[in-house]
Amino acid sequence: MKKIGIIHEIHDVEAFQERSQEMMGEIPAGMETHQFCPSTDGEVATCVWEGDSLDHVRKFLDPQLGDASDQEYFEIDEETGAGIPG
Repeated sequence: MKKIGIIHEIHDVEAFQERSQEMMGEIPAGMETHQFCPSTDGEVATCVWEGDSLDHVRKFLDPQLGDASDQEYFEIDEETGAGIPG
């Protein structure tokens, strides 16, 4: 399993929050979320997910969040990172 970092640029705060809550009950087997860190204004958030691959996580999240946000994905370097969950 790989740790995937995600930066969300949120265009519609209300829709993003609603869609995020809805998808939490639909997370596929072999994938999980470890961390969600929203900004105080709700326009930016970072997340740490775990999945088989970056593409696996992207293919789940992008359709769920739709036009409420744009995501930037990266594989986390667990050897040099600090405070990485799980």
